[in-house]
Amino acid sequence: MGIDGLSLFFVILTTFLIPICISVGWSGMRSFGKEYITAFLIREFLMIVVSFMLDPLLFYVLSESVPIPMLCGAEHILFAGIKLFLCRGLVQNIKAAYQFFLYTLLGSVFMLLAILLILLQTGTTNLQILLTTEFSERRQILLWIAFFASFVVKVPTVPVHIWLPKAHVEAPTAGSVILAGILLKLGTYKFLRFSIPMFPEATLCFTPFIYTLSVIAIIYTSLTTLRQIDLKKIIAYSSVAHMNLVTIGMFSRAAAVRSLILSYGHTSKAKTCVPGVRPINLLAIGEKT
Repeated sequence: MGIDGLSLFFVILTTFLIPICISVGWSGMRSFGKEYITAFLIREFLMIVVSFMLDPLLFYVLSESVPIPMLCGAEHILFAGIKLFLCRGLVQNIKAAYQFFLYTLLGSVFMLLAILLILLQTGTTNLQILLTTEFSERRQILLWIAFFASFVVKVPTVPVHIWLPKAHVEAPTAGSVILAGILLKLGTYKFLRFSIPMFPEATLCFTPFIYTLSVIAIIYTSLTTLRQIDLKKIIAYSSVAHMNLVTIGMFSRAAAVRSLILSYGHTSKAKTCVPGVRPINLLAIGEKT
């Protein structure tokens, strides 16, 4: 474990957003207030530990635990991520929760396989040692693609962004703040911490592809945003566009990319709080005015 300028950014972002998440969702969660607060405190603890983690394997285990801290109730033990979606008791919430977990878990499997391959080759998962290990160009490309499969779902980008609009619409306000403010940033942190420094040759090789994919995602999601009437969907699609802009800055080695991630984490939190618990139909607002 260790702390540097990169991890400090995410610690600041996490410690600032979690209390806001608790406060904005408190009115609808009073019936199980202890479990609600416990879930967010566990999530905050996991996020802070993840930010300090320098071991890819431990980072993987903890980062995949972030969306699903367990809520311990009087009679049941439920996953917090699922309960955040199910709290409103709608069938669509269940579908959104399943889609969220399927996309994120399937994407992360490739990263796990890559970490195990690194462990078999080097005998360690210590980042300080791995940074001095020279992988062949072919092996770098293979490992980079595996890490990218996890990254592209977490950011997300086209065409694996489908889960995000549904998750935003069906989640309560606190869940939306978590998605936009923290979970989306976890994918970029993963690449900044491990993929880019460990596989520099593969990163350089795939940079034009990343630029092209990100520009396509920005244009596509921006145009899709223009035809939405649900404010939560507008926020979801614009989040995809913003995160792909961050991705371009990340692969261009821009010095301000950390500040961009931090500032977007705060602005996304603010705009996510606007719709409240219920989706807002912009056509209905227009009719009233």
